[in-house]
Amino acid sequence: MEALRNYVQHRGLAVHSTSMGGKLIPYEERDGIEFITSLYTHKSEVESDKAFKKKVSQEMPEKVNLMYAARVYVGSISKAHSDIRKLLKKESEKSRNLILNTIDGYEKINNGKAVGLYAICSIPKEPVDETIEKCPLLLDWDDIRLNLINKNPKMVNLGKRFVSSSAYNKAN
Repeated sequence: MEALRNYVQHRGLAVHSTSMGGKLIPYEERDGIEFITSLYTHKSEVESDKAFKKKVSQEMPEKVNLMYAARVYVGSISKAHSDIRKLLKKESEKSRNLILNTIDGYEKINNGKAVGLYAICSIPKEPVDETIEKCPLLLDWDDIRLNLINKNPKMVNLGKRFVSSSAYNKAN
């Protein structure tokens, strides 16, 4: 999928054939006809293009169902993101709590206000220390991170799931 993404981004469309079909859904189930469109990339088309990675084209089947491959690919990326979040969870929580405790402590001695609170790296010098780096202590960035984690949960089995416009049973 990385090679196909790169190919599409730099060379053009990678849809070399389509198939369409339909099947009758019995009245007891949904009462209708379901039509399916599939998009395919052909090995013979991409392997003849010098810009496409030769090693990848050698490993490809003759025809790649793009819709299925894209779902599996996105599911794999989602799994990687989820695994990384698990690895970083403990340190992220420690960092958040450290900043939160620092903000709370500063608010206690500053009439409940934490505006202008910075972490400062400095070198001791006379008469005034030399500031090397200054970073505001805020949790806005971490609130966004937490919101994104809640908004984008791990997606599993995308290769087995897809959106369809099939009508539901009339009884539902």
